Amino acid sequence: MKTLKEILGEELIQRIQQENAEASKDHKSHFHPDLRLFLKWAYRVKEDWYGFSLGETVPSSWVIAIELFLRFMKQEVPDFKILQIKLKFGGLRMYLEIDSDNNYPLEYKQEIRSLIDELQSLCFTKNLIY
Repeated sequence: MKTLKEILGEELIQRIQQENAEASKDHKSHFHPDLRLFLKWAYRVKEDWYGFSLGETVPSSWVIAIELFLRFMKQEVPDFKILQIKLKFGGLRMYLEIDSDNNYPLEYKQEIRSLIDELQSLCFTKNLIY
């Protein structure tokens, strides 16, 4: 399985780290991340779940990272569902349904969970804690 560095690329990881340092809860993005992601990924949002709730203050590099990660998930786990992807306490929180039918071994699901945890750790800044 790919590493997060292979999924996102070193350049984007550095951009995320830079934007984390510059992030501000007063900054408003010129695009609305929730709408942008929902337009591309609505068909993956599980019925009666929240989908996207990032707000307008998240760095644009986070949105790019989320899109790349979701593309990776589409290849690795073709039937995955998005439950919720949101900003909470200054960090990205990603809740996905990976295996509703138990088709994947536990080790594989743990590897996916580790990648999600790593992405969530990367996409965190104290500057966005309200």
